Amino acid sequence: MATRGLLSNSDSLLWRIGSDPLLRSPILVVALLDRRPSEARFRATLERAYEALPELRTRIVEPPLGIGRPAWEDDEQFSLDHHVRREHLTTGGLRAVLDLAERDAVTAFDPARPLWMVDLVDGPNETNALVLRLHHAMIDGIAGIQMAERIFDRSR
Repeated sequence: MATRGLLSNSDSLLWRIGSDPLLRSPILVVALLDRRPSEARFRATLERAYEALPELRTRIVEPPLGIGRPAWEDDEQFSLDHHVRREHLTTGGLRAVLDLAERDAVTAFDPARPLWMVDLVDGPNETNALVLRLHHAMIDGIAGIQMAERIFDRSR
């Protein structure tokens, strides 16, 4: 496995305090969609994103004996299927989408995988949404903008 480098001091801190449910601070994006995207097109969009942003295919590994800073490592077993869920809501509209996002916000990431998840939500009455959750150690404001440019289309 290829190591991509050590986490910065601040990212190491964010990674380590994230094990405490009260201190978790994921980046959470809820985007309301004007229609239900096709599965194939949505998947192709995510594939473009992780090809353009290789950090989406990296995971964190702890140093031997837990001494020192963790490192980023390529996930040789990366599979989009581990990071994408399709949620079908039958009731609740926007409130149900926000409840789903709230549940996601407090859920721990699987430390053996890259630290992001996305839910594509099909809800009642044309309530369609995308809920994207990323660990704060892997993304900052600039990287978040770059990711959004890859995931969200500017036109239909």
